[in-house]
Amino acid sequence: MRLKKFWILYLNEFSVGIVGGNPARVIGEVAGLEERMLKYNMNTKGLSYEEKRNYLLKQEDDRFIRK
Repeated sequence: MRLKKFWILYLNEFSVGIVGGNPARVIGEVAGLEERMLKYNMNTKGLSYEEKRNYLLKQEDDRFIRK
């Protein structure tokens, strides 16, 4: 599986949007990005592999992003 990279484009210190693809094009807005992503934040930074694995396996399915 290939990981996709997305960038946030700034033009003259004004946020234009989230940019992805080749050729690059705006695929989303920055406004409210943090609020949208917080519901998926699992706060697992600093946990060992086993601790993180056990924590994630106990979570409900709605905590994960689905396509």
